[in-house]
Amino acid sequence: MMTNRNSLPTFTLLVVLMTLFSGCASINLDTHVAETPEQALSIAADENDPQRAQRYLLRIASNYQTKGDHAAARKILLHDLLKSAEGQLLEQQRLLAMVSAIELEDRTWAEELAATSKTEDFLQYPSDLLARAANLQAQTQALAGEPLDAAMTLILLGQTDSSTSPQNIHDRIWNQLKTVDSQELQASNNKAIGFENQGWLELASTLRNTSGNLDAQGRLIRQWQNNWPGHPAAQTLPKELALMADISSSRPENIVLALPLNGPLASAGKAIRDGFIAAYYDDSTNRSKTDIRVVDTTNQSFLELYGK
Repeated sequence: MMTNRNSLPTFTLLVVLMTLFSGCASINLDTHVAETPEQALSIAADENDPQRAQRYLLRIASNYQTKGDHAAARKILLHDLLKSAEGQLLEQQRLLAMVSAIELEDRTWAEELAATSKTEDFLQYPSDLLARAANLQAQTQALAGEPLDAAMTLILLGQTDSSTSPQNIHDRIWNQLKTVDSQELQASNNKAIGFENQGWLELASTLRNTSGNLDAQGRLIRQWQNNWPGHPAAQTLPKELALMADISSSRPENIVLALPLNGPLASAGKAIRDGFIAAYYDDSTNRSKTDIRVVDTTNQSFLELYGK
């Protein structure tokens, strides 16, 4: 009888332990929603199948991103459990990582991602994700302080995705190229491969040496278009360059600055006048072609003045 009494607690303990282990094993990683990043990482660490654990973590990180909690997603995405990810899991991890790095403006993280990426990496994604992957890659490279790499990514996107708006992507390419260091730009131009890459880099290098002279810039843009007639950017110039070319070729002969130079708005009017005149005299090409007349609108109706 004593033996039976002593064995009862042991039996009960075994039942409790079996129940606990059974409860742990019953967690369905395909549907389980972790309450915290730490809980998700703990559960994943107990999983024997690394790929199953990684799929679980990526799903939880994506859930946090959907909620706008990118700090929580970062805790998961940067964890060692995901460093061995391969294939599609690695592609998904990089995509999610770029999203949160951009949202958090985490330059250090962006630099790590950019250092291990190549221009053509986004081509690994399926067609329905290709444009998104390319845009995230370019944004990450820009955040990492690599505008030339970002431009190259966008140029390749323009070549591979026909649904992309030429005007939009050309504006974005130019916004990156115009911030590239002059020496880096020239070095890249000297060794550029590919028609589109060569054209873009020559355009950026050419305009880098005009010292802000609007007429010279306009002439160089038109000359570049003539030299590269089949280039996508020659057919659809970035808006900034198109405006520069148009202004330089259609400079007005007369300009009237109609401003309030007395009364409560006098200080604002004079500031605009002085800034405009300073810019006018800073560009020597203006003075022989353009006449500027300043009119005080303090005691005049603007509509009446405009009619004159």
